[in-house]
Amino acid sequence: MSRNNPLNVFVPKYHSLFPRFDRYAENLVSGGNNLKLLMQIRDREKQSQIISRLSETEKTGEKISHETYALLRSLIIVPFEREDINDLINKAGHFLSLMNQIARTMQFNGKDQIFVSFVGMSDLIAQAAEEAGRSIKNLRDAAGNRHKISASCRKLNQLTKGAEEIYFESIIDVFSGENNVKELTMRKNVLESFRKCISAIKEMNEALRTIIIKVS
Repeated sequence: MSRNNPLNVFVPKYHSLFPRFDRYAENLVSGGNNLKLLMQIRDREKQSQIISRLSETEKTGEKISHETYALLRSLIIVPFEREDINDLINKAGHFLSLMNQIARTMQFNGKDQIFVSFVGMSDLIAQAAEEAGRSIKNLRDAAGNRHKISASCRKLNQLTKGAEEIYFESIIDVFSGENNVKELTMRKNVLESFRKCISAIKEMNEALRTIIIKVS
């Protein structure tokens, strides 16, 4: 179709969404990797640097979200329902926010000790961020990539279950040990932040599944 053809006005312009999806996916992966790294570092100065990077990923996610919302309002035709895109971006943003919350909780409590359970959960969360990011990029052709996205959803479910197992084991460990009150409170607060982050993975997974069902 010629560029000057008047029928061009009816050609979908939603391809402009996809670069934002790609940026959001890459930012999500960055957040997960930084959280994973944070749990393996004892140096307080390096921890502060990583926490700052995590904070920036949250801000970047919010910026891309606002751009996406504005673009959605301007588009006449979209590849799937606006509500579904909005829901996915909101839940991915909440996931980023909770990763940052874990980091802030660690910083507030001022611990330079490495906890095996925190390392394990952060590793699975980083994998979940990567898997979700891959699915978001695959939304360029949601119908054509539905099998890949479905596979990612199954992987996200497995990662969630794995993280939950570590979480519950950690709860038992915390309350069965001889921790002082300050130590107990710190670990309890961080674990609560991890629990919320794990729940956010479930919510993001549900949003992806909703899109896949509708385009199948």
